Amino acid sequence: MKNRKLLSLILILLLTGCANKPTVTSEESSTPTVTSISEDISSTSTEETTTEDPITSEDPVTSENPITSEPAFGGYYEGYDLTKTGTDLKNEIKRRIDTGFSGIGYNWWPVENADEDPNNSSNVIQIYSRISIAKNKHVSGSTGWNREHVVPQSKLGCSAGGSANACSDYHNLWAADNKLNSIRGNSTFQVVTNGNYAVDSLGVRSDCKYTSSAFEPCDAAKGEVARVTFYMIIKYNLNVNINGNLSLLLEWNNQFPPLEDREAKRNNAIQNAQGNRNPFIDYPELADAIWA
Repeated sequence: MKNRKLLSLILILLLTGCANKPTVTSEESSTPTVTSISEDISSTSTEETTTEDPITSEDPVTSENPITSEPAFGGYYEGYDLTKTGTDLKNEIKRRIDTGFSGIGYNWWPVENADEDPNNSSNVIQIYSRISIAKNKHVSGSTGWNREHVVPQSKLGCSAGGSANACSDYHNLWAADNKLNSIRGNSTFQVVTNGNYAVDSLGVRSDCKYTSSAFEPCDAAKGEVARVTFYMIIKYNLNVNINGNLSLLLEWNNQFPPLEDREAKRNNAIQNAQGNRNPFIDYPELADAIWA
């Protein structure tokens, strides 16, 4: 009997405990919400995540033209706009090389100074043979040197003599072996494929080739004759093909740039003599800006 009462009591206590157990709500039992990475990124404001394009948001980068950004050559080109092109640039160069120009007549000393051998101040370097020869051997017998008109005198319509004119412009006058000067004559500059090599007054074969109507100077002189021709075309209003096909001279100008101890030095010497410079020696790119 006691055992039955004890079992009944235990059963009552168990039932009572289950009835009083706290109820768990659905909110408490659910898994906590976790915000995903994608939801977090999408919820971030556009203003916070957008960055400026470093290329399009900045002002365009510009560079100064080297021709006008510095007072080069003693300020010779200050006040002249060499950034122009075509006819406008041609006219600007014409204005510059006419200003300050003072002809000095037909003499030896300007050429002696201009073509002086950098390794021997008593000599000159001859344009076509590239041989150094004593300054005092000009027109001395059959082995001397004389003054070569790169644009031939016969095509300039004047006489050098002692007057100051196109025929005595020293940008156009270079020391040249007497015989090579004669061989060249007034031939136009061309590429000679089936001609002869010119032999100078010393019997030395040069790297120049020629026919009866064409003359191809050695490589060292090709850029030189091109830049002389450009200067003369503008200074004296000459036909662009007066000394050979203009496109060929433009090619030579680019292929054989000026040398500091040759053309640059010569340009300085001639400026001292007659007051103007050859801009195509200072800035060879001007030729393409006008004619290319």
